Amino acid sequence: MVATLVAWRVISFRPALTGTDVILLASFVNKTAIQSFDNSLDKALEVKLTESPFLSVLPDADVRRTMRTMRTNQTSE
Repeated sequence: MVATLVAWRVISFRPALTGTDVILLASFVNKTAIQSFDNSLDKALEVKLTESPFLSVLPDADVRRTMRTMRTNQTSE
């Protein structure tokens, strides 16, 4: 009985997406022989996600800045 109640609560009370939710896009690996797919899948997904009113895509500049910070903190330890 308790497990059922816990499962119901977890499933039914998921937070809704808001305009402040941010998503980080990673690159696809093109394992086909078709070179035109190299960056087109990444760009197509990014374009479609930026059209969503429920989330925003983390800008590349922010990703690069975060990665630099992570490398700096890792070398200073």
